[in-house]
Parts: sequence; structure tokens; C-alpha cells
Amino acid sequence: MGGRVWGVVARVALVCAAWAAVVAVEVGGVWVARVVMASEAGLVRGAAYLTAAIVTAMVVAGEWAPRRPKRTVAGLAVAAVVAAAVVAVDWTAASVRGYYRVHRADFAAVVAVAAGGGLIPDSYYGELLPPELRHLSIKGSVARIGGSGLLLPARTTTPDGVGGFAFLGDAPPAGTYDCYGSQFRTRWSLGDGWYWLQDTMIPSTT
Repeated sequence: MGGRVWGVVARVALVCAAWAAVVAVEVGGVWVARVVMASEAGLVRGAAYLTAAIVTAMVVAGEWAPRRPKRTVAGLAVAAVVAAAVVAVDWTAASVRGYYRVHRADFAAVVAVAAGGGLIPDSYYGELLPPELRHLSIKGSVARIGGSGLLLPARTTTPDGVGGFAFLGDAPPAGTYDCYGSQFRTRWSLGDGWYWLQDTMIPSTT
């Protein structure tokens, strides 16, 4: 009896661990885009979800039977709730805000360098940042946006679309901004005049 209980606990823990890995990939989304090529960031995210879904399906298929004791059903219910909760949450906000907080000083440095005339990001693809600040942009560059704003592209893959950190200062955000031929909107204010911009084609849930 005790062995069966611990077996259920172990399988539920396996499901929870698989979905915890998904959370780690989601929360670290901006970091993931820095480590792998931009075109592969979506594959990493997709692989995490696929693995978690397969693990969950295998556990449910292995445990489900008409005569299973109630504790088994309860364990499966816990696993299902964990999976549903992870899928329901918009993790982009946590990833974006977390990255900004960790690198807040570097974002401030970009503004200072631009204000001092050290950057003239007026070309279509912008200008390369100083080496120590290039990690803030997927392209290692900063572009002009909205006349006087600054854009640091952070994502270039689906399903999140092209998005990035934009410094707009004290000016009220415009309805949309033209970025690399696409229309963007501000989604979140991050503080200090910085915002997260996202393609208007991507639904906003918050």
C-alpha cells in the first residue's frame, strides 16, 4: 500500500517538475533569446511545452483505471491543475520585468550614453551599442523610435512576435509605433521611462 502511494507521489512530482521546467523557460525567456540564436528561442520554448505535455499524458495514461483508489485520482487532479495553471499564466510579463530589474543599471547607461551624444541610432537598424551593453538587445544595437525614443529589440520570433524595450522618457506613450516595418504598442511600463513594446498583431491579455 505504502509503495503504491509513494509511486503516485513520484509520478505527480515528475509532472510538476516537467511543468516547472516550462516556467523556468518562460520566466527566463529574454535570457534564452540571448543564449541561443533568435530563430531557435521559439524551438526551446516549444520543446519545453512538448516535453511537459508528453510527460503529463504518459502519467495520466499509466495511472488512469476504473478501479484505481481515490488517492490516485487525487494525484492526477493535482497534476492536471499544475499543468492548467502554467498554461493559463502569461509569463512574458514576469520575464520582461525580471530582466529589466536585473539589468536596470545597464538600461540607465544606454540612456546616459545616448543623451551624451555617444549614440546616433538614426539608421533603419540603429547603431551598435557599446560592447558592455550589447546584451540588452538581440541585435546588439539600439534604434530610434517615435522621434526621440530608443528601442532595444529583445525578441524576433513567434509566438510573441518582435518585441523590445523602449525608452520613451516622460512623454506619454503614443498609440502605436513603427518598428522595422511593423506596428507596435506599449504593453507594460517598466519604470524610469522604459516600456515593453510588442507587435500589435499579438493579442494583449493584460
